[in-house]
Amino acid sequence: MMKAFTTALQTGTELSLDLGTHVRKVLTPRALLFRTLSRKVVRDDVVAGLTVATIIIPNAMAYALLVGLPPHMGLYATLAGAAVGVLWGSSMFVVTGAVGIVSLLTLTALVPFAPLGSPSFITLAIALAVLVGIIQFLVGFFQLGYLARLIPHSVLIGFASAAALIIAATQIPALLGFSIVQKEHVIDTIFQIILHLPKTHLPTFMLGCAVLAFLLVMRRLVPTFPAALCALIAGIAASAFFALPESGIALMEEIPSRLPVLGFPDLSFTTLATLLSSAVVIALVGFMETFAIGKSFAQKTRERLDADRELTGQGLANIAAGVAGGFPVSGSFSASAVNISAGAKTALSIIIVSLAILASILFLAPLLSLLPKVILAAIVIAAVVPMINFGEMRKAFALSLSGGSTAAITFVLAFIFKPDVAVIVGIFIALIFLIHGIMFAKVQEVGFDRELSNTLHPVGVRDSVETLPGLLMVRIESSILYANSEHIVNGMRAILARHEADCGTAKLFVMSFAGVNDIDLSGIEDLGAFWKEVREKGIDIAIVYAKKRERDTLRRAYDVIGPVTFLHSIDELKARYELVIRAGKIRV
Repeated sequence: MMKAFTTALQTGTELSLDLGTHVRKVLTPRALLFRTLSRKVVRDDVVAGLTVATIIIPNAMAYALLVGLPPHMGLYATLAGAAVGVLWGSSMFVVTGAVGIVSLLTLTALVPFAPLGSPSFITLAIALAVLVGIIQFLVGFFQLGYLARLIPHSVLIGFASAAALIIAATQIPALLGFSIVQKEHVIDTIFQIILHLPKTHLPTFMLGCAVLAFLLVMRRLVPTFPAALCALIAGIAASAFFALPESGIALMEEIPSRLPVLGFPDLSFTTLATLLSSAVVIALVGFMETFAIGKSFAQKTRERLDADRELTGQGLANIAAGVAGGFPVSGSFSASAVNISAGAKTALSIIIVSLAILASILFLAPLLSLLPKVILAAIVIAAVVPMINFGEMRKAFALSLSGGSTAAITFVLAFIFKPDVAVIVGIFIALIFLIHGIMFAKVQEVGFDRELSNTLHPVGVRDSVETLPGLLMVRIESSILYANSEHIVNGMRAILARHEADCGTAKLFVMSFAGVNDIDLSGIEDLGAFWKEVREKGIDIAIVYAKKRERDTLRRAYDVIGPVTFLHSIDELKARYELVIRAGKIRV
């Protein structure tokens, strides 16, 4: 909608048509697509949906326990989030529900304000889901999806691995058979775990290790096998036949066999002030995770993703999850991958997932209440193990020192501070690297490459790069702005002085603007002062590869910079050089 306003202001056209089209696009679900489904497509989608449900139901309950909430809240959140997310989102195959990273951020956001599982904690979790949804919806509705790029990929690389380890740490007490008070800083949680190690319950620990080993082995051998569901069924059967509570193995609390009670949570000023900063981080991280999942599958599904529509869809999914009594949700990579590999053809498969969750709530709740908690802890740990990827951080270092450093710093800070604080600090660090790169932009002397015709390469990098007498060429690697114009000009002065010391005064000074995408007033003034110095030495000035916008800007600034010759190719550059020679300005 923001683009519609901008277009109307620039062109003077009516706004109502653009606004109406945008509103209909955002608010219209894809339900009409179901009218054209064939019997085969429906069959494939039903199979895929039921397959996904076998994975997402145990995970939903497990992530609810991770947050410190009753397990049925995970089912409520995923029931509403999956259906609404696919109907109003951009992708037909991304499954929205309770996921590890968003659940961890929810936990650390709420821990300082209420005891885990208390009525006030539950109320805050529901309010947080709605607030996250409102933020995502508004950002998408006003077509501000590009703001999600504020979180660089390097930050997500470091945060994802840290989050996986932190999530695993939160599940260790349940795996060992004791309980602790969860803290907002993982260091405090680890310290408590160490203090409670003498309280380890051996039968619980043995059961948890057996289930965890089974899940990890089956994932490696048969990735599509519903190992979590098998573990869930085996745990319920063992509880029913062997009276596990008598052995000290804790079971789940009772799961209500009823539909969620719909209601809008309290969003008072106090609540908003308490949760807003965390909600913004969760909204951005959740969307980035969801959109990254959609893009990773887009080539296979041949979908064209719309970032703004995906934001509004995720926003409505989170609002629905909160209204249904759940907590914040996001796209699930594992569930989405299973959805596609199981043969899903349309969005109907995810509607089937929601219907399967609904059936589980209504008809299987008494059985689910028999599930040992340690099994859900093992399911969570097995789910987050693939997220621990130090290879991605090594790759980030290999590709970019600044990107690798940002990932590593974010990873470390996630253990020292709250995870959402680590994300915010990581963003600022990435911005500092970005600003540093702009402020200290490279200026290099370049020459002609004999082996690669019509190309300019830095002097001294390849033996095939040569220079011509009286010709000095430099390449500017960044836009010329107030933050770096003085540095760029000083770099060209240094290259010119070195050339004069080694080869004598040049007669033609050529600047490659291939990397220049913008020039501001400070840049024009600094260039003008430098070019005046160059001309006073009798050196001709030319620019090659300048884009139209920059050419027009420099032409309008004629009074400041004086005359400049624009060249569009290497051939024109060489012709200009020959013209300088014929004019008698240089002897070769």
